[in-house]
Amino acid sequence: DELARGLADSNAPLRLRVVQDLGEIGDADRCSRPLETALRGDADANVRAAALDRLGALGDVFRAVDEVATDDASVDVRLGAVDWLGSLDRPQTLLAKSLVDADARVRARAAETLGILFERNNGQPAETPQAFRSALLMRLGDAERAVRLAAAKALASMRERTWADLIRGDADDCARLADVRGQKATAVLVFILCNANLGDDRVKAATALGSRDRDLELLSLNALCACASETSLEPRLRVAALKALDALLKEPHGPDDDALVERRRNRGAAVSPRTKLPPDFYDRLDANLRKALEDSREPEVRLAAVACVGGARCGGLALDRVLELARPVNDKVGAHTEQSADVRAGCAKALKRLGPENRDAAFAVLSLLHDKDVSTRDAAVQAFAGFADAKFVAEVARATVAKLKAPSAADDKKNPFGPVLRAAAARALGFLRFDSPAVVLPALHDVLKSEREALVRRAACGALGALRSPLSLKPLLHPFKDKRNPAVAAAAKDALANLDYSRFLQPDETIIAYTPCVKRSRRIFTTLKALVMTDAPRLFYVDADTLKPKNCDLNTLELDDKNSDRSLNFHLPGQGKVSVVLLFGHAPDWLAKRGQAINLRRGNSALQPAGPLSIQAGPEDDDFINNHQPDDSPTPLAITADDAATSAAPRVHRRWS
Repeated sequence: DELARGLADSNAPLRLRVVQDLGEIGDADRCSRPLETALRGDADANVRAAALDRLGALGDVFRAVDEVATDDASVDVRLGAVDWLGSLDRPQTLLAKSLVDADARVRARAAETLGILFERNNGQPAETPQAFRSALLMRLGDAERAVRLAAAKALASMRERTWADLIRGDADDCARLADVRGQKATAVLVFILCNANLGDDRVKAATALGSRDRDLELLSLNALCACASETSLEPRLRVAALKALDALLKEPHGPDDDALVERRRNRGAAVSPRTKLPPDFYDRLDANLRKALEDSREPEVRLAAVACVGGARCGGLALDRVLELARPVNDKVGAHTEQSADVRAGCAKALKRLGPENRDAAFAVLSLLHDKDVSTRDAAVQAFAGFADAKFVAEVARATVAKLKAPSAADDKKNPFGPVLRAAAARALGFLRFDSPAVVLPALHDVLKSEREALVRRAACGALGALRSPLSLKPLLHPFKDKRNPAVAAAAKDALANLDYSRFLQPDETIIAYTPCVKRSRRIFTTLKALVMTDAPRLFYVDADTLKPKNCDLNTLELDDKNSDRSLNFHLPGQGKVSVVLLFGHAPDWLAKRGQAINLRRGNSALQPAGPLSIQAGPEDDDFINNHQPDDSPTPLAITADDAATSAAPRVHRRWS
């Protein structure tokens, strides 16, 4: 008792000596209480650590190690407590307190000690093996890499060696977990996402969760939603969470997503996530995305949120916000206009995915054609493809055609942006693919005749090439002859080579060659035609004015004596011999194609569907084309050497019975 009174002395070294002396006495009944008093209340950490060691050596009869040392303010004392809990075989306290300690070093030591306990007791510690595993599995998602590594090693001692291969306490832990099936791996990644101290680990956990489309679990989806909407988190983590949600929840929409559908099927994942998730989840998703979209400070977050709205094809408040952001930046910029061009372009891409179901989305995209940013306009133009099958496509087409009307030259001078808008509208009609002969085609043809700006005429040629209607054969001839604007002539040439004549085919017939040409009558080049050869084999031409096909005698096809390179002769039933001059290509190639088609029908060779021979023009074509033109041509046909060298991808025209 007299020795124990020394623990109240103000001198710390003296108190330390008293603790040591009490331990040397070795009487647990008499010395444990004074040592516990020192452990509980001494101001010096060295004294408390010494008291802990003496109590542990005496067997800790009053369980002060469990109740006092594990809560000590000193990390060194708590580390010592972990060691003594292992020596005293007290896994319950390790599980309940040390394994969840605020300090990572204590948690790591506790995990390591639990593994040692399991081995020491041959798999039969005081706690059941399942309790050990459950507690250590929680630590696989610890905030610190060192703890995760220690937990994995401890699980390896419990014959859970897979975790030791996956969790190595390095930067690639999350990547290794990404393809591991099951709820345990998902839970580990979610713990890292929510708890990790290193931002890189949290971002990688979000990315890994985004690749786990085979395991669509609400645990991970809700965690990603929470990260996406939490404004206090660093932007890169929120962006990673939003991208992960987009990857997991993207609904297939159109041919652009064929690769996504195939990948999900190959991985055994749900093709449509909506079929696997409860409706109330999408209510939560909508609220979280709306919050992310309202983050005025971080455009990267808004952009990722916009993409997720489009990918998951969300409605509700999130969609309403995207429609608000999809306002063009022009001379009338409002206070709430989205200032980031990337976000506005992202809105166009997202609204495209809503496709034919949403009229408001289509007209929001239409308004973005007015945007002064080229990337935004380009995204809006391409977004028109998403509304090609909509019931309201005619309404969208009429509204777009209205933007093609050119004002006076004075108005264009006052508003230099006008031609850019008209060009964007023309390109948009090409993506809309609504080839109405009453609305769209006449408007584009009128642009080719009356539009002052080459930029707009070139865009109209591109749109007509995308629509591929034979009705455009004659209107495209005028821009094709434009010598002052080679870019317009090149666009018209590409459009002419892209026109679709499949409506004139017979069942199971494929086009193997086609080109514009002019029919020659009495040495005068009179009418524009499209000459077509099929694998039947069959030869016919289509009149540019009437769009009526006329069959020709393929067996009489021959080179013209006066110009064997560019002119062909053949017999037309009821009219006799007819001569045509090809605007593009070379006449001998047509004879070669005829021979291949005939041999194919005889079973002697194989013939692949080919593109137009019209794209085989060379630099020497200039003089020839300029000297062979229909009588009504006001200016010579023109093609430059650069244009002639341009080659387009082969097109296959096929009609099936």
